[in-house]
Amino acid sequence: MKNKENESMVKFRNLFSSNKDIIVENWLSVSSLRDMKTLAPNLYSEYLKKPDDLKELVGQFFIATNAHRIQEIGLILEACDYPLWKHYMEIGVGWGVTCSSMAGLIFSREDKRECSLTTVDFKGSRIAGKKISNARQININSIISENQYSQWSHSDVGSDIFFKTLEQTSPKKKSAGIDVVFIDGDHSFKQTKRDWENVSKHLSESGIVFMHDLKWRTQKLNYPNVALRAFELIPGDKWDRYILDTPYRLGVVHRKSAGSTKEWLEEKIKHLNIKIRPWDRRKDK
Repeated sequence: MKNKENESMVKFRNLFSSNKDIIVENWLSVSSLRDMKTLAPNLYSEYLKKPDDLKELVGQFFIATNAHRIQEIGLILEACDYPLWKHYMEIGVGWGVTCSSMAGLIFSREDKRECSLTTVDFKGSRIAGKKISNARQININSIISENQYSQWSHSDVGSDIFFKTLEQTSPKKKSAGIDVVFIDGDHSFKQTKRDWENVSKHLSESGIVFMHDLKWRTQKLNYPNVALRAFELIPGDKWDRYILDTPYRLGVVHRKSAGSTKEWLEEKIKHLNIKIRPWDRRKDK
């Protein structure tokens, strides 16, 4: 397993490095050394020794905080490199670590002109706070502008309004379908359920959905007010559903009729040495 994790980590580091400076600058614009002291005490200790290396240390902080979910990131990046899929979406972008890495891979493909990435966030988020939420939107737009990603579109109106507008103004996009979706929003039952309902209407026939953080407790929320409950309600007669045994319990959903998608998933989780976890939330507290 270690070799596969190292392989994914190398890929992630290389993709993240191209946008590291942009993300660090925007993070520092609204964060403080106290945040580093609380969230990454080891790096804060290093900063006290080398105060001139602050930006480099913050970059290390982002890598360190994502290292323990490298299997999840690795699987999503594998999806970004699958020729059958061309249209990608992430709901809930945070500081853009995952979506910027996705973009780096998607837009380096030979068929990149046929590919697209859509990210959706909410600038008025009460969870992150208005100041941080606004900075995150600026950060994503900075990454898009700096890299001249003309086929990456970002919306900060929230997923409910985004999909409502999409259905009213872009019926052709609906028929074309989204191939890969990563749902990583506020993790609440109600919002995750709405995100799934919206995404499922627009998913291509071979499409796949990743749902983050399917745990009994997450983001200071407890079952049943969590994303796991929304996942459990997805009808099993039409959809194949899996919870992967990763630290944050990554959920995966695709149509039962999507045989090639099932084969792809089986191959990749075997390659990354990820196991499917039994559904028993009582043991997952």
